[in-house]
Amino acid sequence: MVLKWVRNVHDAIHRDGRKFVIINGKEHPVQLSLGKKLPYIKVGAFMFIKQNPNKTSEWALKAREGVRVTQVLRDNKYYGVIVGKKIFKYGEGGAFLIDKTH
Repeated sequence: MVLKWVRNVHDAIHRDGRKFVIINGKEHPVQLSLGKKLPYIKVGAFMFIKQNPNKTSEWALKAREGVRVTQVLRDNKYYGVIVGKKIFKYGEGGAFLIDKTH
């Protein structure tokens, strides 16, 4: 199930000491971005990266408040965001909820 592995990636990025996540039998390492040293994981055309809390966006504000926020890029373009247990996809007019865990 796609949403399950997306949540596993999100969890791995936000847990200190987690070195990789396994998706379909393949290890995807947790890496650190060069500039800000933010944890990220690449899976095919997607990159999942921990929200930089020092930015001015609403997502950065949530990160500063302690909410786990992961930005999702596809082919180096912002594609969606995971906020806590909710998954949003970006589109015209903002971010739209596509799934949440109860």
